[in-house]
Parts: sequence; structure tokens; C-alpha cells
Amino acid sequence: MAHKTIRWVCVLGWMAVIYLFSAQPHSGEMTQHYLGGLNVPIRKAAHITEYAVLFLLSQWATYGTTSSTNLRAWFPALLSVAYACSDEFHQSFVPGRSAQFSDVLVDSTGVLIAWLFTKFGKKLPGPSKDE
Repeated sequence: MAHKTIRWVCVLGWMAVIYLFSAQPHSGEMTQHYLGGLNVPIRKAAHITEYAVLFLLSQWATYGTTSSTNLRAWFPALLSVAYACSDEFHQSFVPGRSAQFSDVLVDSTGVLIAWLFTKFGKKLPGPSKDE
């Protein structure tokens, strides 16, 4: 039971990290100052990465919690995209931030990349069943 709880605590912890990044007022202006022309590509890459991680953690937690093939297949993606939508809504209340559907699409791209990686990626080597 403890390992199941730890998995979901990791998911919630990562959601908190995303929330805290989104709660920073005027963060686009601040990073523009330091990153210049690389600001937008780096911020979009960060969005893709943070939602890919959210998907992977959600998938890990789901696999540790249920044997339902349907839940394992869809829940991590739905949770991640729903959180992306709620994150954009949250940003609409933060000074210097805005809610943009295009950001939900960028976040969802991270979910899709992570899903493709888990679906078609090369399996990492591990101990054999004999060990």
C-alpha cells in the first residue's frame, strides 16, 4: 500500500511544482531579460518537458494502482491534459501571465511525446528473470 501512496505523492508533488512555476508573476518578462531571443523556445521546451514528466509519473502511479487496461491506457494522458487546462486557467489570475490555448497544445505535445516514448521506445535493459 505504501508504494502506491508514494507514487501518487510524486504525481501531486510534480503538479505542485508546475503550479508554483505558473504562479510566478511576470515570469515571461524576467526570462526574456536573461534569455533574449531564446526565451520562447526554452520556455516551450520547458512546458513540453514538465508535462512529459507529469504523464510519465501519472502512468507510473496508475500502473502501480490498477490492473484495468482502460485506466492504464487513458487516465495518465487525460489527467495530464486536464491539468494543463487548469494550469492555463490558473495563469489567467496571475499578474503578467495569460491563459492561452496554444500553451495547452504545447503541454499536450509533451504528453504525446512521452506516450510515444513509452509505446514505441526501446526498452531499457534490466535484470533478467533468472537473476
